[in-house]
Amino acid sequence: MVRKYNLFSTFVIYVIIWRINGQLTQDLTQSLLILISEENTLRGVMEREAEQLSAEIIQLQTERQQAQCGCTNNSSPFAFSAALSSTISNLGQRQQVVFDKVINNVGNGYDARHGTFTAQVAGVYEFSVTILSNGGNFIGAEIVKNGEPVAKARTGDASYYTMGTNIVTLQLQKSDDVWVEHISETDSNKLEGQLFTTFSGYLIQ
Repeated sequence: MVRKYNLFSTFVIYVIIWRINGQLTQDLTQSLLILISEENTLRGVMEREAEQLSAEIIQLQTERQQAQCGCTNNSSPFAFSAALSSTISNLGQRQQVVFDKVINNVGNGYDARHGTFTAQVAGVYEFSVTILSNGGNFIGAEIVKNGEPVAKARTGDASYYTMGTNIVTLQLQKSDDVWVEHISETDSNKLEGQLFTTFSGYLIQ
């Protein structure tokens, strides 16, 4: 009788322990699931913050490089090249030269209808003009900023084709105009085309 009681008591104890362990296991599992969910949420937050921090570091590095080199942060570059396709034989004094063949016009600052470049943003620009004259003729041209000549080029020879060129750097404000015109001095009034005579410019910074 005593032995049967002991066996029964032992069985009851095992059942109680099994139920307790089962409840503990269920509680632990639930807790672990909650911790895993919270860990995933925190991981996502940290990853987003890390990406934002990385972007801010790149931006700071870019701004530092620009500050050190004096670079601008313009959204797009500005550059153009245009050429004279046909010879002009009767240029008037201070007549504007229309370079009708557009080779490049990044930023659309050059107007091929009038031969004028208009600054879209303030900055430092470089401009160049190259002119061709055939034998027995002399010709001159000048780069003009808002109506004022800033650089001149002349060329000519009694027997041979010759070319003249000049380059100038200008500080422009937005909407300033730059063009090329025939100089006001007396010459042959003839400017060769066929893409030899060109006008170019670009934004430096």
